[in-house]
Amino acid sequence: MKQAKGLHKWLLGHFLPISLLIISYLSGWPFFEGLHFSEFTLVVLSFSALIYISYKSKDSAPCNNTFLKVWIIYIIFQLIIGLFYINNYYVARMYLRNSLTLLCCYSIYLFSYPKYLFQCLHTWYKYFIPIFVICVIPVAIPETYFHFLIPLYIGLILIRALPFKHQVLILIVAIFFMGGLLSRSNLIKIIIFSIIGYVTYSKYITKKIAKLICAFLISCPLLLFILGISGVFNVFDMESYMGNYDVEMSYTSEGEERGRSMIKDTRTFVYAELLESTIENDSWLLGRHPSRGYTSIKYQDELDENSGMFNTERMNVEVGILGIYLWTGIIGYLIYSAFFFNSIFSSINRTNNHYILSLAIALSFIYAFSFVEFTCAPHIMYIMTFIYLGICNSKAFLNMSNDEFKIFIKKIFSFKS
Repeated sequence: MKQAKGLHKWLLGHFLPISLLIISYLSGWPFFEGLHFSEFTLVVLSFSALIYISYKSKDSAPCNNTFLKVWIIYIIFQLIIGLFYINNYYVARMYLRNSLTLLCCYSIYLFSYPKYLFQCLHTWYKYFIPIFVICVIPVAIPETYFHFLIPLYIGLILIRALPFKHQVLILIVAIFFMGGLLSRSNLIKIIIFSIIGYVTYSKYITKKIAKLICAFLISCPLLLFILGISGVFNVFDMESYMGNYDVEMSYTSEGEERGRSMIKDTRTFVYAELLESTIENDSWLLGRHPSRGYTSIKYQDELDENSGMFNTERMNVEVGILGIYLWTGIIGYLIYSAFFFNSIFSSINRTNNHYILSLAIALSFIYAFSFVEFTCAPHIMYIMTFIYLGICNSKAFLNMSNDEFKIFIKKIFSFKS
């Protein structure tokens, strides 16, 4: 019993916080495809430890969300079915990756504890500058900078809770280092989270206004999706209503630079192929489970090289919400969305501090933007999303006053132990 408690304490105090630094760096490689076996093993161990200690913490966690429990039960059901479709190494590896991704929702229980969340984020912030300067800048591709610094998003969202010098530091990092402002998605996230941080902490943003903003953000992608599939208006086809534009730089898994138009449509064919594949395979209701992908013609060369027997199925999905739909079907999508909506609006109704309103609005944006990006994969952005959900579902955080929450955030971004 004492050994189990000792392991739990060691994982929380040492292994998990350092793992966040490692995952932040490795998240810069697209879908983790560029990882060697040893690096992939480290990611698996890190996420397994996160899920294990989250599971051990859930019984006494200050979080009790019925939709989360239903979502976890449904995920376990999907994982059991997915086992029967594993028949080669590639499929087994992707099943493991996708399973860890889905089970990562357990971390909400862990991050609902203020002391555990403090340990993880404070350790990351305390060591990220020397690691960034010494280890990341000399060897990483430019987009890796952005992924490594994603945990600073919480600093942008809650920037009004920080001292002025910390606000300046975070804004400087956001402007000059976060992945290159030529990347449209990075630029959008930085701008939106900065606006949320500065604008929403205002006496004019009441709970009622916050709920209206959240409802607007959540309903926009659903409305645009209906307009898109009906052929009325395709928001991704920006060249049709904006003309040609500048070039953004992106990078392959080998670190090779490549250019493309900043407004080029890179999502319509993903939606079309994935939706057609699930309908053809009659998997739109329950999904294709974590061990299967979707039929793709666009990425055929990539699939022939990597995917073995299932050489027409692509496991990776750039669009986060499509990943949920692919693996869990329309039922899974509805449960996942219900959990998100409940977390957002329930936290607004129950909170005693204004900072939760900022996080709820940020979660609404994350949900909306998951129709465009936020890849459903073992990624630092995915972990940060569950950190926000953990805070918004935590009785401990919801019961804090503005001053108590402000002190907590200040301690996270303090260099003092």
